[in-house]
Amino acid sequence: MFFSGDFPKTRVIAGSAFYIYSEMSNRRTRRSKYLSYVLRHNPQSIGIELDAAGWVAKDTLIAASRKQGKDISSEDISAIIRHSDKRRFTLSDDGKYIRANYGHSVDVDPGYEPKEPPEQLYHGTARRFVPTI
Repeated sequence: MFFSGDFPKTRVIAGSAFYIYSEMSNRRTRRSKYLSYVLRHNPQSIGIELDAAGWVAKDTLIAASRKQGKDISSEDISAIIRHSDKRRFTLSDDGKYIRANYGHSVDVDPGYEPKEPPEQLYHGTARRFVPTI
């Protein structure tokens, strides 16, 4: 199985290529959801602490995850960040720290400056959820 998140550089027939790509994508999605849970909602679940701005050492996150039976690597994290269209996570400039960019239910201050919202603001959602908003 390929773990880096990159498409393998081998010849495969079309059906096999789709299966391999799909499996890598599913694996990346599962790991992304796991990182969201840990970095946005429950870092204590694996015994880590985020600093005031939500950062944690990437090596600490990986080691704590592995102790909990989650096989995640630095390459996995890089692939998740590289392939994410929602930009959920950021690595520090030196690549040693990671944090979630938004959506925290734990108390962190990512240091973003408040901005005045536009006069008209749109929110996309499924019709079935409109009554609850």
